[in-house]
Amino acid sequence: MQQYLKVSINRTVIRAVAVLLLIVITGVGLSYPSFWQEIKAFVVSTKPKSTSAVATEVANQVIIYSTISGFEPKELTVKAGTTQVMIRNRTGMDNLSYNLTQKVGANGQTSLFSGAVKLGSNARPTVNLGAGLVVLTEATHPKWECRINVMP
Repeated sequence: MQQYLKVSINRTVIRAVAVLLLIVITGVGLSYPSFWQEIKAFVVSTKPKSTSAVATEVANQVIIYSTISGFEPKELTVKAGTTQVMIRNRTGMDNLSYNLTQKVGANGQTSLFSGAVKLGSNARPTVNLGAGLVVLTEATHPKWECRINVMP
């Protein structure tokens, strides 16, 4: 009888704590509407454990994740030619402005793509990559940089 009473009390305590936690989270969410966006941003910006899961090159497609700490991967190598560069905004920030430029000569550069990407969305520019260096940057975060080495 005593053991049954312990189990019953433990279940009651667990249920009470769960209901209290639900009430607190709901109250915070109602008081601060941005709370849910921050929770969503945290969940979607969680980095994968290996870079092979982050940068994927499959039949002329490259996937680059934009996270709260910059681009993943920071550098990769692809073959020259027509390539789809998928940029996934997983930063928790809205309307980030991405620029993809090809370095030309000693000081020149050619813009391959420029555009804003909303939170949780993707940009999928298809570009013709020539041998050399291509750099992905974000306008409001000058330290964010992904270097794409393009091999002939």
